[in-house]
Amino acid sequence: MSVELKSIQEAALECQDYAVRMRRAFHEYPELSGREYKTRERLLSEISQMGIPFKKIPGTGIIAVIKGGREGKHKILRADMDALPVLEEKENLKREKACISQTDGVCHACGHDVHMAMLLGTMKLLSQMKENLSGTVLCCFEEGEETNCGIEAMLKALEKYPPGECFALHVYSGLKAGKIDLSPGPRMAGTAGIGFHIKGRSGHGSRPDQAVSPIIPAAHIITQLNSAFMNQMNPEETVTLGFGTVKAGEAANIIPDDAYVAGTARFFNRQEGEKALSVIRSIVEHTAAAHGCTAEFEERNKISPYPVINHTKTAQMVQHTLELMCGKEVLGSCRRWYASECYSALVNKNWTL
Repeated sequence: MSVELKSIQEAALECQDYAVRMRRAFHEYPELSGREYKTRERLLSEISQMGIPFKKIPGTGIIAVIKGGREGKHKILRADMDALPVLEEKENLKREKACISQTDGVCHACGHDVHMAMLLGTMKLLSQMKENLSGTVLCCFEEGEETNCGIEAMLKALEKYPPGECFALHVYSGLKAGKIDLSPGPRMAGTAGIGFHIKGRSGHGSRPDQAVSPIIPAAHIITQLNSAFMNQMNPEETVTLGFGTVKAGEAANIIPDDAYVAGTARFFNRQEGEKALSVIRSIVEHTAAAHGCTAEFEERNKISPYPVINHTKTAQMVQHTLELMCGKEVLGSCRRWYASECYSALVNKNWTL
């Protein structure tokens, strides 16, 4: 290991206790998407103590700017801030937890507390060695990743600093502790949202012929989409289909005038995801029409986000550096993750450099 890498490793170890402390602080006081007010206050307090300039993003996001002493491209380091509406148990599988959420019904179940803590620790390290840094490091804390409510504001703010490279981490229980997966290629799935209303005409259940039921075409659409995905999508490019919501009517003997269906399709190939969305729209519209109904699509019926795809050269460069610093044994491997992440908007954007 070179002297430079050794010094970076030592400095990182010195930041470890700080990162653990910050993770627990964020974990105890989680906030939902778009409401990360106290979280931002704590982040700004820590960033200010480091002497790092920052910019507040409309909403609750932050961009902290570490300008290096050498010429080079801008680089993005990104963490998300929001928690989930989930009640946390006090114990894990082995013992009582060291810290738990103090907010009933809200907790950092997706690890964003860890992401913020790791970025703060990284910022502490980088601020100490900024004279040796090439280019500018943009440390981005993004609000509302779970609902995608903060990514557009972040993208707009970053237009002032078009990056050459973007980096983010996501904790994952499928990896053993102490391992990191830096595989090139698709890592997290894209999402084709599904959300549509079938509009019919209500009537009494005793005379279905005098009504136009939206429930029948809605049921046909669900089964036809399953069949279409099996027969029309490329079997070598996995696209999953999952329905989570079917709503229609309130009374057993009243045919409603509206049926709502929602779900998601997940994919790793951009073109196949776009094809899936096209198949969904076609089957919904034509099946509704065949039953004398109309279809209305919700705003969510679109692709958002696209897959997270690691750039091959960049991933291999980071793998090589980590190997030199920590040894090959820290490199782990896990399957592609079917969860989605709006970080993909950063890596998929065509920045004007």
